Amino acid sequence: MTVELGLRKALIRHYRCRSGGQEAETEINSATVDKRVAHAHNNSVAIILESGVIFHSVFIGIGLGISQEAAVIRPLMIALMFHQAFEGLALGTVFVKAGFSTVKYGLAAAAFALITPVGVAIGMVSKYNEAGSTELGVEGAFNAISSGILIYNGLVDLVLPSFSDEQLPERPIMQVLGLGFMFAGFALMALLAKWA
Repeated sequence: MTVELGLRKALIRHYRCRSGGQEAETEINSATVDKRVAHAHNNSVAIILESGVIFHSVFIGIGLGISQEAAVIRPLMIALMFHQAFEGLALGTVFVKAGFSTVKYGLAAAAFALITPVGVAIGMVSKYNEAGSTELGVEGAFNAISSGILIYNGLVDLVLPSFSDEQLPERPIMQVLGLGFMFAGFALMALLAKWA
């Protein structure tokens, strides 16, 4: 909320400067400021989520590309299929909420769709030693960064707004169902992680 408050004050100063300082703060069109704050917030959420997913997807692709045994590839492909599908749905929702233009939406979707195959290609052609300490350190660092970004985005930008006072269903049974489905999703993703 502090970022939004800072952005709101900056926009108010911007409008004051454009009008030569004649307008009082109360006369500034609050709806315009609120729309710009929401738009800026939604854009930053989309960009941060996309960057976290891209970091993560490169290493998933590299892991798949270096795998040579069917016993490793088969469960990894199943987990990858579900994982990428749900990430794609979340990204698409965030892109629509951010109001991306058709070109920006297409570029962001293309980046998401192409980055895992690029990672697979890197894994296939590289001399990647999955047991090497340098490789494990780099992969661990990038996975830690991307998982931190994804956890932050998931909780702060996707879950929290869905259960805020403005969007929370009025009927208690719907609230319980929403929380139940959310925790069921957490459990299914943990099961996929354990299995893969």
